[in-house]
Amino acid sequence: RNGWWNFYCFDGHKSDLIYGAEMEFGTPLWRLGSKNYCLLPQQKLVCRVTTEAQDRLMLLDWRQQQLTFLDAQFSAIHSLDAVNNQVVFVGASFHATDAVYQLHTEYKNLQILDKTVAEGGNQGSWRRPTLMHFTAGESRTTGWFYEPTGAHANGEKLPPLIVKVHGGPTGCAEKSLDLRIQYWCQQGFAVLDLNYRGSVGFGRHYRRALYGGWGVVDVADVEAAVAQLISGEVIHAAHCFISGSSAGGYTVLSTLGKSSLFAGGASYYGISDLARLRAQTHKFESHYLDWLIGQWPDKKDLYEQRSPLLHEYKMYAPVIFFQGAKDKIVPPNQSRLFSEKIKELGVESRYIEFADEGHGFRQSINIQNCLELERQFYGELI
Repeated sequence: RNGWWNFYCFDGHKSDLIYGAEMEFGTPLWRLGSKNYCLLPQQKLVCRVTTEAQDRLMLLDWRQQQLTFLDAQFSAIHSLDAVNNQVVFVGASFHATDAVYQLHTEYKNLQILDKTVAEGGNQGSWRRPTLMHFTAGESRTTGWFYEPTGAHANGEKLPPLIVKVHGGPTGCAEKSLDLRIQYWCQQGFAVLDLNYRGSVGFGRHYRRALYGGWGVVDVADVEAAVAQLISGEVIHAAHCFISGSSAGGYTVLSTLGKSSLFAGGASYYGISDLARLRAQTHKFESHYLDWLIGQWPDKKDLYEQRSPLLHEYKMYAPVIFFQGAKDKIVPPNQSRLFSEKIKELGVESRYIEFADEGHGFRQSINIQNCLELERQFYGELI
């Protein structure tokens, strides 16, 4: 009602607001069965609270209308569960990737139960992100900016830039440790992890700004952010790149087909044919494009206008495509055809296919190979 995912109590007849604030107490249900809150004794609940795409673990006493921090070290939290006053959740921070934690809400003793990647490593060389704000017309966007460590990859005073476009598209760029971003920083690139309009964690108005505007609004936000970094002499104007997967890959291809700001880009199993995506996507997202583009077939012309594959002749910069042979969302022949078409037009293009991957790469050796091939590709374009 107030434009934010807040808590309400339904008594069988009407719903009343329990606690109202410009914070998100909920998220899109990308993980079915995942909880964002758990009920505790004495009319309290433990919850994940999000502001500007940063999560906090908090305790809400709805009788006292009091919201308090339980632990402030985390920047990304999901999969909560609780028994009495013992809370178990998956959390991540700038210093560590996802791990399973247990916390007693009264004694505040935090215990790690399991972790996927050990903390440590050369943390002294890790770049902590800076929250930056950008303007696109009358709208404001945010992003996490990472400076490179050591020598710039281009050997220039100002570093090259990689814009990282999150998937979803109604996902978000989080502040928590991303070892792939740290890899790019160590390779001498600056990285902008952008929360374009449509990202979650900023309220309903921001999320719905992408309504009917996918392929337009997100592209405008990417261009505005890069232009601002260039004008501020933060990054090298001739060495800007863009990378994204799935829905993020769609924004990559859409941007490279409209903007001359970029020297190249990387599409990881990126969507390029919207009509085909609509016909072949799984049931869970079967009507997602009605919201992002428009009702089919009434808006068929928009589907065609915003499908990069149908406008390959407008591609401004070289592209490297990474594709899984088992991908059922973005068929391999779609990315392969796109690569071949733009190559015929004289635009540099490479197509890399992995026989054992689907939509979303899982094999660590393949992920490592992708990073190295992407780095080589950018290096040749600098």
